[in-house]
Amino acid sequence: MAEPKCGWKRVKLGEVATNSTVATKDWAKDGFERYIIGKHIPEDGSPIRTSNPVGDAEFGSRIRTIFRVGDIICTTRGPKLKIAVPEFDGLSAHTNFILRTKNEQLLLQGLLEAVVRSDGFQDHLRKHFRGSTNLFVNWSDAAQYEFALPPPEMQGRIVALLSAKVGADAALERAVSECDRLPDVVLSDFLVSLFGTDRPQRFEARRAPKGVHLRKAGDVLRARQGLQISQRDRFKAPGPSLHPYITTQYLLHGGDVEHVPASSSRVLCVENDVLVVRTGMTNGQVFTGLRGVFHNNFFAVDYDPKVLDRDFLVAYLRHPHVRSLMQSLSGATNIPDLNHGDFYSMPLPVPPIAQQVQLVARYAQAHAAATALKSRLAESRSLTRTALRHTLEGA
Repeated sequence: MAEPKCGWKRVKLGEVATNSTVATKDWAKDGFERYIIGKHIPEDGSPIRTSNPVGDAEFGSRIRTIFRVGDIICTTRGPKLKIAVPEFDGLSAHTNFILRTKNEQLLLQGLLEAVVRSDGFQDHLRKHFRGSTNLFVNWSDAAQYEFALPPPEMQGRIVALLSAKVGADAALERAVSECDRLPDVVLSDFLVSLFGTDRPQRFEARRAPKGVHLRKAGDVLRARQGLQISQRDRFKAPGPSLHPYITTQYLLHGGDVEHVPASSSRVLCVENDVLVVRTGMTNGQVFTGLRGVFHNNFFAVDYDPKVLDRDFLVAYLRHPHVRSLMQSLSGATNIPDLNHGDFYSMPLPVPPIAQQVQLVARYAQAHAAATALKSRLAESRSLTRTALRHTLEGA
């Protein structure tokens, strides 16, 4: 780490900030109405928008630590550490850091927030994780983080610049959020023209555009169910006659892919196949571009490319309201299951191939615009982090 600039000084976090552990003994008498836990703290650093009412089923005995408006809440359980600044008073779990500057004349609260959000501080926390499976970090370790502290007048300028930058990023984030909806809006417009709504439930079209046929999915599609393969027949490394084993666990949570023998071509999929999750809380999710043997949590959807364009079929199945329909057909059990009969009963609009291709092109353009905005937002945030790292390291 470079020597600090003239007028700056190097400090440890614990010298200029405190982790408040003040707790309420009677939350009702003290007037607290809301509390937050990890699920309420966004991973992207945006403001806390949700909370729970105190006294509900999730309000455990360890949620008594008081936070105030403007405090900095930092989770301490790994591997992902999240930061948020609340806009209301409330209660938090005792495991979170509740950070405040010790002296605003020495360290502005706004700069403390920047320090805590910095890559350098987050790296410091990760290096000091304790525990083997349940990772956590102590305040005594976090307090040892060193950074370059600018003079108070310069802190004000830095905080103002960061605030302006955060505001610009927030505006860009709102644009991303709106643009992210465009692909589904493209398809929604088509569904509204067909059903009078973008929530297809019935088979009667209001005014079907010329050439568009409304079919049951089972009239056009065939579903091949995957295979449950025992643990003894799964291999870590690839080998002759072995194929990657595609499971929801691997797709959703990552890790090393396993390899298995294929007993029949029925359970093999290639990149152009469409896989639909049929069981569990993620049912209705659609995956493409995969090759291997697929688990029986999936079924592969076979279709006639002369009748259906694959990208149109995928866009339709991924539309939020269509996926919601698939989930409603799965039943309200502990382990929802989308069986073949239910899937086959779904309404499926089949426009002429040329119209499908045209819709897909518009869908792709909207998706490309959303992707470009997301890239700009990521670059902007990366520049902010880089500039902040150089500042705090005294470079």
